[in-house]
Amino acid sequence: MRDTGPMRRRDFLAMFGASVTGGVLAGCGDLGCYGHPKNGTPHLDRLAREGLRFTDFHSNGPMCSPTRATLLTGQYQQRFGRIFEGPLSAREHTPTGLPLDVMTRPETPKTAGYATGMFGKWHLGYELPYKTMAAL
Repeated sequence: MRDTGPMRRRDFLAMFGASVTGGVLAGCGDLGCYGHPKNGTPHLDRLAREGLRFTDFHSNGPMCSPTRATLLTGQYQQRFGRIFEGPLSAREHTPTGLPLDVMTRPETPKTAGYATGMFGKWHLGYELPYKTMAAL
């Protein structure tokens, strides 16, 4: 086998779409690459065409907080306590959130030198130290 020099690190982008809320483009069925007849999403369609696109997914929970906890950690939400059986509410769950010692998916590639980020809804804690940037 021929030595081709140092291996080039690949860039990647992971996008999760959940649903349409208030007319905002959010779910996978809202993209042209998934067959939406009216929404023009040429840049996202190109990413899908040139990358890997999943067409079947089964959620671990019916609501936002449990599903986000699993997507961001790779662990079932039950590992974080009964509070993650339903959506976290700013009114009822302000002093709690995703445990700070849990490794999230954005943190894993960061240890290999990747720049990472998370954009969108959080619903995994509302006050410091559980707000988005404090937890990542």
